[in-house]
Order: sequence, then structure tokens, then C-alpha cells
Amino acid sequence: MARSSETAGKSVRELAELVARLASRDIVICRLAWHSESWELQVERGADAERYREGLLGPNPLQAPGPEVVRVFWDGRDHFVSIQASPTRFASAPNEWKDEFAKAFAQSGSELLSFVEDYLAKRLSA
Repeated sequence: MARSSETAGKSVRELAELVARLASRDIVICRLAWHSESWELQVERGADAERYREGLLGPNPLQAPGPEVVRVFWDGRDHFVSIQASPTRFASAPNEWKDEFAKAFAQSGSELLSFVEDYLAKRLSA
């Protein structure tokens, strides 16, 4: 049986590899939270993040179009992944989450991470 420290290290490495692959697809990771058996990832399209940043620095920051954010939550205790999306309003964090997908997985690991990567790549393709 693997030690908890080894299991945690492996989980974090796999998640970091997913984040790197998403970044290479111009998907911006705007939040990553990990806790033992569960994690949350919030991402947005790279072009949308750039447009928002430029808009905030421009002459009319109140009119900057906020990016849509997609949130993936993995609950390792219940082996359940859920995906939601929310627009970002000016001077606000995403807070209008709408369910997009939910599915039970036998366990975390490569199958789950491949699914998440494929889903986000298709969902956020330009």
C-alpha cells in the first residue's frame, strides 16, 4: 500500500502535468485548489483573458468584456467530477455557475485527467 505522502505527490504531479498541457493549448488556469483527494480547476480561454486584461487597461475599463470561466471539481471521496461555467462581470469573480456536466469515475488518474483535458480543449477551442 502506498504511503499518503507518495499518493499526494503523485496526484499533484499529475495535476501539474494537466495544467501544463492546458497552458500549451492557450487555456489560462486562473485558479487551482488541491486538497488531499479532491481538487478544483478554473480555466478560461487565453484570448478572452488577454482581451479582458487589455480592456481593463484601456480608456473604458468598465466596459471590458469579462471571460467565461469553466470550473472542474473532482471529488475523490465520491469519485465524481462536475463541470460548470460562469461569465465574469466587471470587478467581480465568476459567480453565476451553471452546470454543464457531471459523471462518476471509478478513480482519479489518467482516465479522468484525459477526459478533463479533452473536454476543456473542445469546450474552449476558438
